[in-house]
Amino acid sequence: MADHLDKALSEQVMRINQANNQSKTMALIASKVSQLSTPQDWIQWFSMVKTTAMDQDVWSYCDPDKSNELVQPGDPSQLTATQERLYTLKINDYERKRKGLAKVNATIQGTVCEDYQTYL
Repeated sequence: MADHLDKALSEQVMRINQANNQSKTMALIASKVSQLSTPQDWIQWFSMVKTTAMDQDVWSYCDPDKSNELVQPGDPSQLTATQERLYTLKINDYERKRKGLAKVNATIQGTVCEDYQTYL
């Protein structure tokens, strides 16, 4: 169980480092993309949204071809110390993804022209 916890912790740290490194890439991409205001903008705009979601490790929740929903881990009772640490990792991962989804949403809201805002 300790090996599983160590692996989960290492993966969490790696995802945090990736997110920090990729935030610069996201800012660069977002600065180059104009608003989605015509059908001709779609491919570039969608690519930017997908890249943003992938950088935030939430594309599986944004992909229109899938129906995944971010689910908050349940509130367990009577955990061992190891289970409690694993639960804390799961909650931290959930919160990180929830914030990532909020960033994707803000990106979409901020790059869709006013005429199309009603469709969001």
